[in-house]
Amino acid sequence: MPLPPPPAEITYSGQYSVNPLAEVSFRRMCAQIPAVLGRIARLSWRTDQRAVQLLLGCQVVTGVSAAVLLAATARAMAPVLGDGTAGERLRGALPALLVVALAAALARAAGLSPRTPSGGSLRG
Repeated sequence: MPLPPPPAEITYSGQYSVNPLAEVSFRRMCAQIPAVLGRIARLSWRTDQRAVQLLLGCQVVTGVSAAVLLAATARAMAPVLGDGTAGERLRGALPALLVVALAAALARAAGLSPRTPSGGSLRG
C-alpha cells in the first residue's frame, strides 16, 4: 500500500501577499479572543435575539443539569458500593438514581435541536 501524500502547505509569496499569522504570537491571538467573541455576540444578537436567548437558556439548563447529575451520581455511589445485598444497595441508591435519570433527561431535552419558524434547524 503506498504512503499517503504529505499534507498541503499554504505559502504566501509575491510582492502583495501577506501571511496574517506570520508575526502574531500565541499570546496575542489569545488576547484577541474576548474582542472576537464580543463581535460574534453583537452580530448574533442583531441577527436573531430570540435564538440567542434560547441558546443561552438551553446552555444554562444543560450546565445546571450536569452539576445535579454529577452530585447525584456521587451520592448514589455510596449505597451502591456499600454493604448489604444487591437489592438493599439499589434500594438505598434509588432516590439518587432517580435524580440522575431526571437530570439526564432534562439535559437531553435542553440539548435538542430547536426549530426555526420555517422548520429549519438552528444548529448546523
